[in-house]
Amino acid sequence: MSKCRLPRGGPVPAFANGRRAKLFLVRVAYVCGVFGAAGCARGGSPDVTPRVTPDIRPAAGLTPVIERVEPASGWAGQDYPTDATIYGVGFAESGNVIVFGPVTLDERASTQGGTQIVFSVPKQQPSRIEVPPMVLEVGEYAVTVSNAYGTSNAVIFTLTRPGSGPAP
Repeated sequence: MSKCRLPRGGPVPAFANGRRAKLFLVRVAYVCGVFGAAGCARGGSPDVTPRVTPDIRPAAGLTPVIERVEPASGWAGQDYPTDATIYGVGFAESGNVIVFGPVTLDERASTQGGTQIVFSVPKQQPSRIEVPPMVLEVGEYAVTVSNAYGTSNAVIFTLTRPGSGPAP
């Protein structure tokens, strides 16, 4: 049996737990029976068997999707700086905006083909008037990423009391 390949198909949505998770470009290969590759060129035959194999590249223009943030927690307070990495898909090369609870972090670049963003976890909320910044208290904070393609799902980052659990 010979194989002939048709051009790649368009983006296809993938779903996980009822939510859109990723889009992949799809490659379709037809295995042509008795007619061989020439049979494919003429439209195939009744024995044509399609096989679909996903490429491991997110489609361009994908709405951002966050899979996880690592670490998922860190100690609260300015004395304990923490860098975190957001893992997902659909992040723009530049111009991503991270919203961490009440704090907005503008113009963040992604790496690894739009699948990672590294940022410093904010420990205080900037002030817009002549008062000192407010310290972010111990608690859970929603993290999202926005860019020209849309806004991601939210994941939780927890600021914990210093000394509780392993040092960040």
